[in-house]
Amino acid sequence: MARTPSPAERDCVFITPGKPGKAISYVTRHEPARWFVEMLKILPGVTACRLEIQLSEDGAGCFADVTYSHTSMGSASDEFVATFTPDYYQRSMQTWEKALNDYLTTSELLPDDHAA
Repeated sequence: MARTPSPAERDCVFITPGKPGKAISYVTRHEPARWFVEMLKILPGVTACRLEIQLSEDGAGCFADVTYSHTSMGSASDEFVATFTPDYYQRSMQTWEKALNDYLTTSELLPDDHAA
């Protein structure tokens, strides 16, 4: 019988809404003892992205070091990659932080218009 991996487990696959379309994510590494996860995030026809998340202790909470490495899948997607500026990234991380904190507090997802 096939087993469904948990959302942070290696080989887990999930789809998330977003712009310019739905993204398919595949967890390639999950090292709970190191507080580390790596995944590939594919926006079909747009980009392939390696996403690395490294957590570390920070007082009563934790700090997340998040790295995105985008690769354009063609000239039409170069525009998307070009929008990934430091300012855009900062805003995106603030939105993502709020969504994660809300979920950890309430166990409920924010509406899609608040998703990172």
